[in-house]
Amino acid sequence: MNRAAYVLGLQGSAGNRATTLLVSRHAVQRDRAGAGRPGSDDANRFLVHYFVGQGHQRRRDIDGIAAGLKERVRGQQYGLVRAVVQEVEARIEDNVVSTLMNLLLDVDLGRAAESGDGRAMLDVMYDALVTGDVSSAERKSSTRILDAKRKQVPQDTFLSGMDRRMIFPIRNIGMTRTASATFRAELLPNGKVKVRYTSIKVDQYQMFADDLKTLGGWSAVREGLVLEPEHIVAVRLHDEGLTTPVDIPALALIDYGQQIQDKTLSTAATAFFLGLTVGLGALGGGAIRGAQTQIAKGKASKAALWGARGLVWAERAAFGIQAGALFINDRRDWILKNWPDGGRTLLDAVDTANRIAGFYGAWGRLSIESIIALRTKALAASQAWKSSTAQPRALKPQERQTVKAIDDEIDLLAAELLHAQQLAARHPAPAPRGRAGFGDSPRVVEARRPPRIDTADAYEHIKRDSGGFVKLKRDGHAIVCQRCAETPSWSAGIEKDYRKELRDHAAAPYRTRLADLKLRETATPASEAAAREMLAREFGALVDDLDAFRIRARIMERSHLDPQQVDALIRLSGGQPDVVEGLLHLARYDHRRVRALLTWSSANGSPARRIWELAKKFEKRTAAPKTPFSSTRLGPYATEANISHFLEAHHYRYFEPDAIAGRPPITTMWSPKVTVQDLENHLLEAVDKLKARPWHPRPNEMSTTVKLDNGVVVQLGVHHNGYIGQFYPVSGPADLVEQVAWDELVEAFGVLFGQAAR
Repeated sequence: MNRAAYVLGLQGSAGNRATTLLVSRHAVQRDRAGAGRPGSDDANRFLVHYFVGQGHQRRRDIDGIAAGLKERVRGQQYGLVRAVVQEVEARIEDNVVSTLMNLLLDVDLGRAAESGDGRAMLDVMYDALVTGDVSSAERKSSTRILDAKRKQVPQDTFLSGMDRRMIFPIRNIGMTRTASATFRAELLPNGKVKVRYTSIKVDQYQMFADDLKTLGGWSAVREGLVLEPEHIVAVRLHDEGLTTPVDIPALALIDYGQQIQDKTLSTAATAFFLGLTVGLGALGGGAIRGAQTQIAKGKASKAALWGARGLVWAERAAFGIQAGALFINDRRDWILKNWPDGGRTLLDAVDTANRIAGFYGAWGRLSIESIIALRTKALAASQAWKSSTAQPRALKPQERQTVKAIDDEIDLLAAELLHAQQLAARHPAPAPRGRAGFGDSPRVVEARRPPRIDTADAYEHIKRDSGGFVKLKRDGHAIVCQRCAETPSWSAGIEKDYRKELRDHAAAPYRTRLADLKLRETATPASEAAAREMLAREFGALVDDLDAFRIRARIMERSHLDPQQVDALIRLSGGQPDVVEGLLHLARYDHRRVRALLTWSSANGSPARRIWELAKKFEKRTAAPKTPFSSTRLGPYATEANISHFLEAHHYRYFEPDAIAGRPPITTMWSPKVTVQDLENHLLEAVDKLKARPWHPRPNEMSTTVKLDNGVVVQLGVHHNGYIGQFYPVSGPADLVEQVAWDELVEAFGVLFGQAAR
């Protein structure tokens, strides 16, 4: 009897627990032997047969396969996971990977993306998710994989390779359309991506000619191109009306090829579509406002706006970078026609900023070196543009205004990049590690000593400095858990810190894991650094699971919900028990309110954690002062200002959902640190600056924008009855202004106060 048959027989007679113990022992033997790639030894082949056999034997035991693979991912047995995904039967392959992705945290994916074996595993998982019939959940999971891999592309490499990218034109087949550009892309057994155009006449149309040159001409396209999965390429989506190429990793071409085949290609459906917001102007609030206008006119989809606001949330707002990319892009032809040299330099600067913001998904992820490079390019563009436009030329008054507006936009971009550079120096983004883009060689990731456990941000706030297993330390943006000096061993630390949890009868699986890890810890000498590092990670995974178990027990105790109800809430949250606990606390343990919010969050693609973080900002909410603000300095525009409305519409502490008419997709909020006195001072400063311009309200122009000395751009509106009825932030530094999705804002408010946008 072979080993696989023996395992299946044992599973039928002795149950899953005995089977798991057997497989774990073989895993330990394999780890100590140092095997890492599929088929490298008998133990590895045996484990692959076990997982695949489980899928065949128990037909629908997708959860069992995924749970076993989760432990292998956290133990960094990437070769094994890759082999299992490749061998599992095709009809459940995507379901297995989708279930596995629900069990993995972003930190698990990020850790995998740091090594060659880990990236190869992620590539195979991505291929399983985006081929065939792709559900919305599978597409979200594939996006998480791309995001993890994208962070490993060094930004200096991305910037240096921008001038030599390969551009794949895409135009689907139509009933009356002769010019088409369609391709198929597949992941080869050697881990590379092969792309081959299926449109045999693609080289006969001028609209594709320039792009085909970047691919090496028709001869190369006809034979098919073989690329590294991390190689940065670009696509030009003619069907979507996006004339600007969008940067993606070559791996994402598999998704595009599948959608071309299914005739479902759209920006909203593509896994890497965060980068597609370049078509809306990835820089500046003007792009968002422009997108809203397009939606109102029926020229753009709400999904496109969702992608656009992805560049505005959280990290990008941290640097408050603003630029009129949409304004400048709308005038590209006019700029190049009148000032070909200076105009080309200007557009290159804007396009460069758009591309790097689009690829990395958020300005807050940019390194200080990238920001300096962008600022240098912006300053050069400003100088070239002003030099070109300073030459005498017959321009109409409206054209001169346009030139002045472009001057202001590029100057503002340079100024905001300087502000970003100063912020980045104080709060540096973590440097990416791993394989470089544009086909460069992989970076060597040095082994970390002493061993450390990178734990998930998801559970960071529930750790305690109890003198036990771990202590949290902040290193820039990274959360690092290090072994406490006073703890004799990792297993002893866990036994001490989780004594209560481990005594629970429901904690039997954790006791089994701890016993196995304790034996391995004893048997692994300190001199075996690699083995100790792997062991440390497995201990870290156990700590995360025990923390989740602790929170789950705490939720049941305080909410009086049964285990099934608690587990249902945790599943709705995406497997984040701390988020569920936090939301229940804010909702005074009204589980129906929390369930409704989590259901909405899951259906609308809004992370529950982000809504929880928003909800916490409403905890100190109070009524806004009702007395209008009066000052002689408001003249000649007004005698008083409706300060109550300003606070209720744009301040967390005084927020009222009904204060803003029309429910805009994106709104801006003053930071909780901004006081009423600060707001009044900002208003007076804005009025002083408008008087200095000077600005004169007209019937068709009763509002305008002005930039304050602190970098905040505000909009001020004057009512014809002699008072200021509009004053809110348009953009600014993250410590003063936050840009938030309106629906998420109101849902977060509803957690505390029972009102929601549903």
